Amino acid sequence: GDAVDDLAVDPAGQRLAIAATSAGDQLRMVEIVTGKQLWSRANLGSERRLLAWRSDGSELLVSGGSSGIQIVSANTGKTVIALQGHLSAVTALDWSADGQRILTASKDGALRLWRRNATGAVGLTTSVRHCAWPCVATGGVVGLAFRTTQGSEWLSVGADGGVIGWRLP
Repeated sequence: GDAVDDLAVDPAGQRLAIAATSAGDQLRMVEIVTGKQLWSRANLGSERRLLAWRSDGSELLVSGGSSGIQIVSANTGKTVIALQGHLSAVTALDWSADGQRILTASKDGALRLWRRNATGAVGLTTSVRHCAWPCVATGGVVGLAFRTTQGSEWLSVGADGGVIGWRLP
């Protein structure tokens, strides 16, 4: 069997995305009621994979355990956009409730806030540090979440247990 890294149920409760460590498929989409596999794909990257659904259920954020992040179509499994910017392994990711902002964090303590524009392109809005560079030895950021529906405030949690609240200027 596969070692499951993460799983996430779509906002409508109909589909299950499964990220696994295996020799073959590393990301699968399954219809919950029937168990039917809708699609699968391999080669997401190394080690730990993370998943987060966009609130409308159209896309998934996928980390392949490296510094890269992909926005994947929930219907086809194909990469829509690849995000680059972290210098070490991505450890947490989330969509804002309105689906227009993406928050990512990495083992080196960096947090990145990305914004989606009207054409679907994603650009880096801001980058902050949860801990002094480098904090890889302490485990970096292990969790994050948007605090407001507009995505202007968020929280980050470090491996050291420290919680920091953030607000866009």
